[in-house]
Amino acid sequence: MSSTALHSATICQPHWERWARRVPASVVVADEPMCRGCFSGKSGMEDELRERRAAMKASWANPEARAKRRAAMKASWANPEVRAKRRAAQKAAWANPEARAKRRAAMKAVWANPEARAKRRAAMKASWANPEARAKRRAAMNRPEVRAKLRAAQKAAWANPEVRAKRRAAMNRPEARAKLRAAMKAVWANPEMRAKRRAAMKAVWANPEVRAKRRAAMNRPEARAKLRAAQKAAWANPEVRAKRRAAMKNSWSRRRRVAR
Repeated sequence: MSSTALHSATICQPHWERWARRVPASVVVADEPMCRGCFSGKSGMEDELRERRAAMKASWANPEARAKRRAAMKASWANPEVRAKRRAAQKAAWANPEARAKRRAAMKAVWANPEARAKRRAAMKASWANPEARAKRRAAMNRPEVRAKLRAAQKAAWANPEVRAKRRAAMNRPEARAKLRAAMKAVWANPEMRAKRRAAMKAVWANPEVRAKRRAAMNRPEARAKLRAAQKAAWANPEVRAKRRAAMKNSWSRRRRVAR
């Protein structure tokens, strides 16, 4: 492994990527600037990482320190110049294939860890259970520019055959389908949510452009074939058949009563 001397103003790449710390680099290894400690493997980076994590936990566990940090972060994001710089830095990082690959690998490793995954899910549930936090997130997601970005990102993702295949496979897993059914049942069992959904569906179908697109999509031969297959499978299920027949009987009973 070859190395060359480096100007002291250059920073150590491993330190910067892991902890965003500007440690002066003194050598270059495989085109990567490093400090002497990282180069020799004696920097104690794992011990340092553990110490930093412990310090961060202790800091966030302190209500006063946590409040100060949150206030500082809010003030920082409220500054348009700072916000623009951060977004530009994020875009530049994700535009770099190597950096993007590293970030994805790190995220996959985190989600592959059952303990870390459980903690993240618990944190997300707690956040959504907070009415104030939930209201803020919904307001942010409903901004026109955010909705436009999400739509564009979803279109790009679904246009990618590999991503589309992965998503469909994930959605067709028995446990995923069971969760989705349970969630939909809970939503429709809530009168307020049911009313909101119906109003939203009416508004969508009242839009001529959207209605034309949906009808065109539903009239495609492959879409019609899928619907027929789904209907056959549903009617072949005795439980589903019984429920549908009961619903149809109730509907006709109501109509006759109204007609009288």
